Amino acid sequence: TDASDLIGTASKKTGIYALDDDSLNISIGVMPGITSDEVQNAFITLAESSKNFIALVAPPYGLDEVQDAVNWINGASQDVRAAAINSSYAAVYWPWVQVFNAFAGAEQWYDPSIFAARQCVFTDAVSDPWFAPAGFRRGRLTKPTGTEIRLNQGDRDSLYSNSINPVSNDPTTGITIFGQKTTQRTPTALDRVNVRRLMIYIRKVLLELGKPFQFEPNDQFTWELVEDSINPFLDDLLARRAILEGAVKCDSTTNTPARVDRNELWCSVTIKPTKAAETIVFEVNLTSQSATIN
Repeated sequence: TDASDLIGTASKKTGIYALDDDSLNISIGVMPGITSDEVQNAFITLAESSKNFIALVAPPYGLDEVQDAVNWINGASQDVRAAAINSSYAAVYWPWVQVFNAFAGAEQWYDPSIFAARQCVFTDAVSDPWFAPAGFRRGRLTKPTGTEIRLNQGDRDSLYSNSINPVSNDPTTGITIFGQKTTQRTPTALDRVNVRRLMIYIRKVLLELGKPFQFEPNDQFTWELVEDSINPFLDDLLARRAILEGAVKCDSTTNTPARVDRNELWCSVTIKPTKAAETIVFEVNLTSQSATIN
């Protein structure tokens, strides 16, 4: 299939633009086996512009070394990707995984982003979107039987420092996704998948909460109603471990005369997102026999 056919056109809602539909409630996007940089770039751009979903992608099958994957995401492999990926609306997974295909009666290689999407759905079912879809609790893959390359700790560190989420294959613990970075290069909370998915969730809920106030008088009475509708939502996020703190402001400071004259109602929502514990450090201290341990 030609790349232009996969991308489609925005006006006709063909190709990937079929996902740009207000009636669709999607939060995860995946293109299994599509590794064309042109299509992937368009897919990520759509995720950024719509703000509705995070795009999960992967390098092409057949990369021989960890450095090949690093070169790929950094746009240093001119033959397969000429530009680096840098977006909080995208996450990359590697290496590819092997799964038994019952229809073909043989083991076949599959794009790891398929299974990353599956773990996001699993996370939603057993926890919430703002829990990291990685690690032994929510990142363990049950269907794959092998990986394209078996990574050691150094490999995983190299991949993760370059915003590639490693798919680890350990003889004792199995095949597990060991990362949840987005491809955003600037170090902010949005360089993690769980925070980006939280923000997607919050945006969608706020849009729904705001609908009853469209075309209402743009005055203090309405502003207070807006705040009263959002505060319980923030309390719910706090109770469900999505945030550590949150606040909403909808008053004359957010709704200046200029904004009111433009028929705009502005509401400021500030949150402190919960971060994931990705590195566990145990500090063991030795002491003398005469010391008292508290």
